[in-house]
Amino acid sequence: MSYIVLARKWRPKRFKDVVGQEHITTTLINSINSAQLAHAYLFVGPRGIGKTSTARILSKALNCPEADGGEPCGECGACREIAEGRSVDVLEIDGASNNSVEDVRTLRENVRIAPAYLRYKVYIIDEVHMLSSAAFNAFLKTLEEPPDHVKFILATTEAQKIPATVLSRCQRFDFRRLTSRQIFKRLKEIVEAEGIRAEEGALFTVARAAEGSMRDAQSILDQLVSFSADEITVSDTHAMLGTVGSEVYRQIAVAISEGDSPVIFKTLDEIIERGKDLAQFLKELTLYFRNLLIAGMESGHELIDLPEEDLSALKDVSAKFRSADLIRMVRDLSELESQFRQLPSPRVAVEMHLMKMSELGAEVSIDSILSKLTALEKRLKDSGTGQPPAVGGARQMVMGEGGSGVAEASSDTYVHASDEPPDEMPDEPEPPDSSSQEEDDQQLNLWRQFLDEVREQSMSIYSFLEKGRFCGVQSGQMMISFADGNSYNKTYLERKEVRMLLEEILKTIAGNPIRLKLIVEREDSETPAISATPVQKKEKPTGAEEARQQSVEKALNNPIVKKTVELFKGKIVYVSG
Repeated sequence: MSYIVLARKWRPKRFKDVVGQEHITTTLINSINSAQLAHAYLFVGPRGIGKTSTARILSKALNCPEADGGEPCGECGACREIAEGRSVDVLEIDGASNNSVEDVRTLRENVRIAPAYLRYKVYIIDEVHMLSSAAFNAFLKTLEEPPDHVKFILATTEAQKIPATVLSRCQRFDFRRLTSRQIFKRLKEIVEAEGIRAEEGALFTVARAAEGSMRDAQSILDQLVSFSADEITVSDTHAMLGTVGSEVYRQIAVAISEGDSPVIFKTLDEIIERGKDLAQFLKELTLYFRNLLIAGMESGHELIDLPEEDLSALKDVSAKFRSADLIRMVRDLSELESQFRQLPSPRVAVEMHLMKMSELGAEVSIDSILSKLTALEKRLKDSGTGQPPAVGGARQMVMGEGGSGVAEASSDTYVHASDEPPDEMPDEPEPPDSSSQEEDDQQLNLWRQFLDEVREQSMSIYSFLEKGRFCGVQSGQMMISFADGNSYNKTYLERKEVRMLLEEILKTIAGNPIRLKLIVEREDSETPAISATPVQKKEKPTGAEEARQQSVEKALNNPIVKKTVELFKGKIVYVSG
């Protein structure tokens, strides 16, 4: 006898064999037992979940003389002929290849003929949505009022393509997509009955790859039997499917949470070197981060179709992320997946996207900044230290909303409306004497306190800041330099929310506002620590400059000009005439 594939050999023979569709099989059994039979049924659902098999079982139950409680016996001549597709009274028609008006006319003529020897003549029309509009119209009257000896069972994967006039004439049943656990349980029964050795992890991987289709899962299992000589293992399953194990996704997720770029690139390179499909990898990665998001929710494990050991690992990794970050990661991964086939360089796109995700985890929200600053202030007050004096005796600056006005003020005064630091600080204030050893010690102490507090507040931000070199505090600015190779650290620290947190920490520690001045030095630069180019004292203005200042002061005496400058937070740069 020739080999029969598992999908055919293990096709359900009774209603109780149909997996995951109890809401349908129970209704059909009750209808048969009560003799309340519809003349037309419509079975709707994805591929490979039992629509055609259920149609055959229903055909047998309607015609089996030995039916018991609505279930066909499966042993009589009628049941065997229907199961083998040999019955002349149960006809299976492919809607894709018999979709013309002529095909429907032939069907209408055959409907009038009584069944040869069964109780009912049953027409099973698969993929019925493929019929043409004219064919549907020709079929309507027969479908609505067929002879008493005829039953129609229509099956489709796309119910939206069926005219409403046809839908209204059928009793509709919606088949559910199967869960991985349901498929896994069935596969386990099959391998035990067939004497196939298989690891449970391998069967669960097959169940997940089938995406709700029992037929697809059985086909994959058939292929694995040929692929694996002795035993079906998890590694064999991943090798054949072109997928990677959950441990790889966990490794990437942990590296993203820690901002570990080398691990991300190395892991992705290994995946590609092993010949894995990047599109499949991206699809599985999106699902993994979706599961991470749900695992962090209360009772979220009920929504994740995975074994218990995998759920426990998911919860551990989920704790490393904020929910808001995971939501954005899943959204961005889904968008990348939808555009993947059109990307000119898929590998580069995936690498850059994973890098972006690692940065996303390090971003600081405004609420986080406020809560951390509140905790910092409370800790300083509880310690009894209060706010230490200004560092190095540096004079602070009072700056107008537009950065126009400059004057010397006490150390507890600081006004600056701009979110970004000015490109160049005004040169009126005298710089601190950088040669003073005492002042250097104070500044180094401030730097150490600053690093310690940043590390306490955010380890991810600290990892970028520690690469910098402290160059001293001058004119209300803390100067930090980065080598050419660490220019990205400077770019990251200049982000608005990161700079805000750092400068607030500085203000809390120093007792007065200090802005950050971040620079990138070339390899041949010799910028020393605790030093900066001194600000030159402003020379006495020339006659032309003095005349210009007088013109500006005169213009500001005009109430309209003054109100305009205040309204737009600007400054006068030129006065004509």
